[in-house]
Amino acid sequence: MTSQVTSHGFTLSEMITIAGLSNLEVISLSGNNLNNSMLSSLGGLSSLKSLYLRDIGLNGTVDVEDYRGLKKLNALSLWHGIETTDATIFLQSTLRLFPSLKTLDLSYNSFNRTMITRELHNLTTLEELILDGSKLHISFLQTVATCTSLKHLSMIGCELNGISEVQGPINFKKLENLIMDETTFNNSFGQIIRPIATLKMLSLHNCGLNGTLYDQGFCEMVHLEELDISYNALRDTLSPCLVNLISLQSLDISSNQITGNLSGLCEMVHLEELDISYNTLRDTLPPCLANLTSLQSLDISSNQITGNLSSSPLKDMTSLRVLRISDNLLQIPISLSPLYNLSKLKEFVSYSNPIYIETMPHSLTPKFQLNSISLSGYGYGATFPRFLYHQYDLHYVDLSDIKLNGEFPNWLIENNTKLGGLYLSNNSLSGPFLLPTHPHMNLSVLDISINSFSGQIPIEVGAFFPSLWALNISRNALNGSIPSSFGDMSLLEILDLSHNQLSDEIPEHFGDMSSLISLDLSHNQLSGEIPEHLNIGCLSLEYLVLSNNSLEGPVFSKIINLTNLVSLYLDSNNFIGKIL
Repeated sequence: MTSQVTSHGFTLSEMITIAGLSNLEVISLSGNNLNNSMLSSLGGLSSLKSLYLRDIGLNGTVDVEDYRGLKKLNALSLWHGIETTDATIFLQSTLRLFPSLKTLDLSYNSFNRTMITRELHNLTTLEELILDGSKLHISFLQTVATCTSLKHLSMIGCELNGISEVQGPINFKKLENLIMDETTFNNSFGQIIRPIATLKMLSLHNCGLNGTLYDQGFCEMVHLEELDISYNALRDTLSPCLVNLISLQSLDISSNQITGNLSGLCEMVHLEELDISYNTLRDTLPPCLANLTSLQSLDISSNQITGNLSSSPLKDMTSLRVLRISDNLLQIPISLSPLYNLSKLKEFVSYSNPIYIETMPHSLTPKFQLNSISLSGYGYGATFPRFLYHQYDLHYVDLSDIKLNGEFPNWLIENNTKLGGLYLSNNSLSGPFLLPTHPHMNLSVLDISINSFSGQIPIEVGAFFPSLWALNISRNALNGSIPSSFGDMSLLEILDLSHNQLSDEIPEHFGDMSSLISLDLSHNQLSGEIPEHLNIGCLSLEYLVLSNNSLEGPVFSKIINLTNLVSLYLDSNNFIGKIL
């Protein structure tokens, strides 16, 4: 028996099923190929509040009367669907039918001067409008400004046309959040949009802005709580007018051309997050920076700031949780003793600063328990900093390039059960490669390359580090056989054992590392043939480096199944056979 088909193209049973979903409040049909007739059947869902129709390829016509049952609808998404005349008519009709919408997402569409102008103007309750990735004429934005209840406007990555035709800046009345990241302006923001007194959050990341902070009109938005103007070409000192922003809690001016020093920010006492990295700030940190008693996150990386951490105001900023000071000219004591009173500190990042050893030893212990530390720079051969022995909550440790002396810090792994990444590359560590007393279940990256570790790789290494996905122990003085327990590392993707003194054959168990993408065993003393199991189990291999060993036998018959290989280095071995 054939099912009866309704005028909307549904079988009767399908209509009954849809009508039966009487409690449905949210429905998403995104990413399908639906016609408008099918959408008409949704009119019976009287409880529906949110309807998401992203990228559905609207086609055909629709009788908007079928939607009158959606009396509670307050959120509508028509993302990347307005490409045809029928679709435009559908949008216009829909907006007329639902003048009480609060949220409207029209991302990745194109709107000219007059499209849906009247409809937008009549949306008197609209609070949130999302136009990300759309092509807009500036006059369309002027229409948007007439939505008197609009509080949130997102225009990320928009193509804004007709800017040269602007007759005075656009005036938004009640807007609180404006996001225009990666939307390029040909002139200043202040010339296009009038300073908005009600604005609380403004994000203009990577918009090609130039000139000064004052020119853009930012300093007139006195209720701003968040301001992101990162990755632009603003050329200025830290304008004194910023002190007008007495409510500002988050400020990101990173990756501009800001000069001078930080003293212009000392009166912004409500700041909680400050990122002014990748500029050209100079001089020492001003003592008044300690006035920012609410500051929790500070990033001053990649400037030209000088001075000594011991005499900086950073030691008094006890609210800090995140401190990033990389790539400056700051002198950092390897003990980090000036920061011991920062009891809330969780993340410390200092790459490429000069690191020195204090002449007077101390017995203090830090009040902080770090989650992450990166202390990499110009070192002078110190031993492991004493404060690390008191850390038990580390997730990430990078102590590369500072010429540390001593043995492998298995105690650091034992004390920190959540440790996920340990980087000790390019130091002066020596002695054996020591395992912790118990298997570590969370360590995923271990890099101890470019040191002087000697002796054999522990035979149980695979069982003690079962969660590793990257292991680099290259450029040491390790000898003996490669342990077969490497095969227990089922998650391992990157393994580099090159530039050691390893001997004997490549273990067959290497073939058990099915996730392996990169394997470098070059510059050792390995002998024998390429194991058959490698050709069976390591089918994900893209990079295989076996150069400068004493390997022999046929080659290509042993790797014929490794069809994902991108780079293959077999130089300076004793292989035989034909290249077919």
